[in-house]
Amino acid sequence: MNTSKDEITVRYPEIGLDKHDLKNLFVALISLQEAMKDIVINEIPDLDESHIFWSLNDASTGSSNYDLVPNLPKLMVGPNMLFGAISENDYSKIPISSSEHLRDFHKYNRKLKSNPEFFIAGNHITTMYYDSVVEVPEHKITKYETIEFGELVRVGGVDPTARVKFLTGETISCSIAKKKAKEIGTCLYENLSFEGICTRNNTTNKIIDFKIKDFTLHKKAKLTDTFKRLREAGGAVWDDIDNLQDILADG
Repeated sequence: MNTSKDEITVRYPEIGLDKHDLKNLFVALISLQEAMKDIVINEIPDLDESHIFWSLNDASTGSSNYDLVPNLPKLMVGPNMLFGAISENDYSKIPISSSEHLRDFHKYNRKLKSNPEFFIAGNHITTMYYDSVVEVPEHKITKYETIEFGELVRVGGVDPTARVKFLTGETISCSIAKKKAKEIGTCLYENLSFEGICTRNNTTNKIIDFKIKDFTLHKKAKLTDTFKRLREAGGAVWDDIDNLQDILADG
């Protein structure tokens, strides 16, 4: 049987399909896909999220192999980074949300006391041992409450997230309460300040997660309005400029 170069196989060597709790198995596999998806979103922010999915193939009775095929070849950045993190037992380079989804997947493995093996194109990449722990090393991240500025580029989802392009350069899918998601929906592509819990990678100093508590819309002021305020505040300093509009137009 030929194996696609982009095919991912999750293999439970000790357990066949007849021994699985099918409902929880498929919930676990969905969690694994969500972990890969969040990596793709983080690495390719301009990709339409509706195009990010994997098809489950060849889950037949008695089988211990579950094949996931990506909708697009570029989605392979997800499993490559995720399996690398599992292999190195270092989850600081992937989004925290991916680590959380992976924990949900791993709960099933721990319950079965089984060690799933991961393959890409038929090649064994790594094994996830059921007694391993999925966590981001505390010394590699810093969490703190702050205000960050950025542009809202997307909002929505069953569990709402707001996609924000921060002024610091990162584009992050931020968790947000449903009530706030409804309010912020009118501010698409606007400049905002975001109040919430920020998580930074201490090695790269990049934002890797942000939980939005509140936000404020910032409208850009016209330059003429700015000078008007300066004139009012500065008294005679700006009083001699009568043709302010013409000067700004020439500049």
